[in-house]
Amino acid sequence: YRLEVHYNNQYEIPGRVDNSGLRFYYTAQLRQYDAAVLMTGLGINPGYAIPPNATDFLSYGLCDTGFFPQVISEAAQDVQVFSVILHTHLAGRKVRVGQFRDGEQIDFVAMNEHYDFEFQQAVNLGKTKTIRLGDKLLVECTYNTDNRTGLTWGGLSTTNEMCLAFLFYYPAMSLSSCVSFPDLQALSQEMGAANESEWYKLMVSKSWDGKSVKEYQQTLKRIQQYVIVGNIA
Repeated sequence: YRLEVHYNNQYEIPGRVDNSGLRFYYTAQLRQYDAAVLMTGLGINPGYAIPPNATDFLSYGLCDTGFFPQVISEAAQDVQVFSVILHTHLAGRKVRVGQFRDGEQIDFVAMNEHYDFEFQQAVNLGKTKTIRLGDKLLVECTYNTDNRTGLTWGGLSTTNEMCLAFLFYYPAMSLSSCVSFPDLQALSQEMGAANESEWYKLMVSKSWDGKSVKEYQQTLKRIQQYVIVGNIA
């Protein structure tokens, strides 16, 4: 098992003290299944940018469960989801996790239409939701950057952004991540840049208004996304 604790003191204010803790419960009466956590959504990468002056900018991350049998050694099974943590950083306003089967949306696994970075928690679904092998999960995040003057990049810092949904599921498999990331080469070409370096310069120098933000959002939605499935040791 591994415990991660994240701290963010970007202004280096002295005297900050953490007094959080954990309480563990254990039993000799094991349940029928072990549970695990599957991270879905948009891959965490500094090559993803959210423009300023946007009130409802949409980002998407795709998980294709059809790839599961190709990447795990044991027999892949349907995923039974019982709890979810939805996660963005400070610019996030909404998060939805749509479930698609045979090209049609059949459900929302989870959603939060009033997301608040300061109030994040694991939400029990109340009813276990079955994700069949071959289903696709689309994590959609809505951001508001109308109070920012520069690009917001994907990354680990609180001032960067993420678009993730952590699904608590059973039975556990050797699988912890199913995310996607836009094809940066295709994105560069679509926006008229010769390569990724030129695309970066274009993004930084671009004048971002309602029209340019919408065009960029539509381009991101249109280009191919690479799905990355694996187990983070």
